[in-house]
Amino acid sequence: HNSTYLTAYAHNQVLLVKQLLAEDLQVAKRWDAFVLACPVATFFHRAGWLQMLGQVQGHRCFFLYAERGGEIEAVLPLAQVKSLLFGNALLSLPFFVYGGVAAINEEASQNNWNQFEKKIPAIFKRYQLWNVNFSKAYYDIQTTIISNKNEEILWKLTTNNKEGKIIYSTPDTKNRNVFYTDPIAITESGIYSAVLKDKNHSELSSLLNQEFHINKATGKQITLAEAPSNNYSAGGVLTLADGIQNTKGMSKSAQFLGFWGGDLNAVVDLGKIESISKIYLHAFEQQTSWIYKPSIVSFSMSDDGINFSSVDSTDKGEGMNNLLYKFNCKLNTRFIKITARNFGEIPKNQPGEGYKAWLFVDEIEIY
Repeated sequence: HNSTYLTAYAHNQVLLVKQLLAEDLQVAKRWDAFVLACPVATFFHRAGWLQMLGQVQGHRCFFLYAERGGEIEAVLPLAQVKSLLFGNALLSLPFFVYGGVAAINEEASQNNWNQFEKKIPAIFKRYQLWNVNFSKAYYDIQTTIISNKNEEILWKLTTNNKEGKIIYSTPDTKNRNVFYTDPIAITESGIYSAVLKDKNHSELSSLLNQEFHINKATGKQITLAEAPSNNYSAGGVLTLADGIQNTKGMSKSAQFLGFWGGDLNAVVDLGKIESISKIYLHAFEQQTSWIYKPSIVSFSMSDDGINFSSVDSTDKGEGMNNLLYKFNCKLNTRFIKITARNFGEIPKNQPGEGYKAWLFVDEIEIY
């Protein structure tokens, strides 16, 4: 009910925990405005999932928000799922890769994850004794792309399982089923794979495959005139030159840099004058998520990184959602500037109308 809420008292002000209802459009707008401004919130925290999960998929939903002095300080989207495995459970969120509490302060996001994390091994053993199928995603290999002083990119692999060993393979047939010890230097294009195994060589995680596309921009220094939104900048500026091209949209949102209302102005320093024949920019569009393609993409060149001359521009990207902007050329230069202009304000009768559009980019390639 709209009148149902919990209260907490802190700093002489009341913190109210309320439930967002599907028909409360004004609160939904405030919810989404908070999600856009909150550094730890993601696309999967948006209010629109209430209708999709509730009315379309038939789940009972509890989208909760904490409010103090008329300002939202935290949100927690929950959906009730009934299954043989989980019983009758509230999840945040089922079927999605992100969820949980998104808050602007520690008080509003109080949770006991660290305590729960210690119980996970015992929970898994219980499920094994019951002989039931269950997700081992907690033990899945986590990846990070880093770079070194030689402008090489490295594939760092970690896992929450302290007893398992990570085994990896590279496109080079000489490096098959190698025990992982240190971040792996990515020196050639192709598919790299990794899996977690126990002492009996049984697989503890799903097989991880990652394709890399190595080019002249990979690992190079990139300077941005405008910083991306905190919501979509997990990999930092290296996201644009890590050799990874997004193919799965928002389910891999960490592969994007997102600019809310802003433009991409990126300068790639190749380190020396290079012969260049192709420049590519990868972008993304999903209007239902307020993400619009660039209004125009332009390419410029410079030998000193200060004085740039325009070489081409286009408003046409190849593809549907994952877009590719291409420039074929014959250049000899050191610095390449790529500019992608934000779409601007979202039109009427579209999701997010009146708000600034998002600009999503994920990779620059230079050959």
